[in-house]
Amino acid sequence: ELLAVQKRGDKTFATVFVPEGKLDILTRKIADYLDPGKNTIKGKPRNKVLVESISEIQKAALEALWTDDREELPTDDQPIWWEVWLRAGDERQAIIDFFREHATRLQLTASHEEIRFPDRTVLAVNGSKTQMSRSVKLLNCIAELRKAKETADFFTTMDAGEQSEWIDETLERLVSASADSPVVCILDTGVNNEHPLLLSSLTAEDMHTYDPNWNVADHDGHGTEMAGIALYGDLTEFLTQTGQV
Repeated sequence: ELLAVQKRGDKTFATVFVPEGKLDILTRKIADYLDPGKNTIKGKPRNKVLVESISEIQKAALEALWTDDREELPTDDQPIWWEVWLRAGDERQAIIDFFREHATRLQLTASHEEIRFPDRTVLAVNGSKTQMSRSVKLLNCIAELRKAKETADFFTTMDAGEQSEWIDETLERLVSASADSPVVCILDTGVNNEHPLLLSSLTAEDMHTYDPNWNVADHDGHGTEMAGIALYGDLTEFLTQTGQV
């Protein structure tokens, strides 16, 4: 099972999960590649593409599962909140239960909440790199590791006055896009271009409707939110920074 893929320079590193007792499948493919008697009809070694793309095989360490910015990887004893992506496997709940039990033994703190995708379960875990690396069985449950990010929940639960203060502070640091920046066309429910965070990036002259009799104002709230995503991406990152954005 392919877990994580990372590009470093001109090399690609792939981390795969090989179930216990199935390692012989990989070694058999390599043996077939080395055996001239197993060559293809065209005389090429069997499994040539697979084998010749592998320069080294080694047991995966925690670093092999880290798919975030390498500079964000903590030092050995620095506790952080990890974003842990668990394999779903054939028995998702069994993997989750095993991970939680093992994490507790290693004195890691796992969140009670989790998000489930078809092939992954995501949860937040607090602890150090040393703790996370201590058990191979724990690493066997993990597909990817990232640094947990600040969520928008901190801002969405504020009242309008508090949100306005954060917006005003961000506006003081905001550098508007230049006139020759790429343009995004949004087909939606209209846009409230008087929103403080959109005011400098969307003029009334650039707002149109299919029917001239329609109003370009946002009648549902959705178009304004999509305009914000197109302009800022994850707004949480900009709100929590201290420098120019």
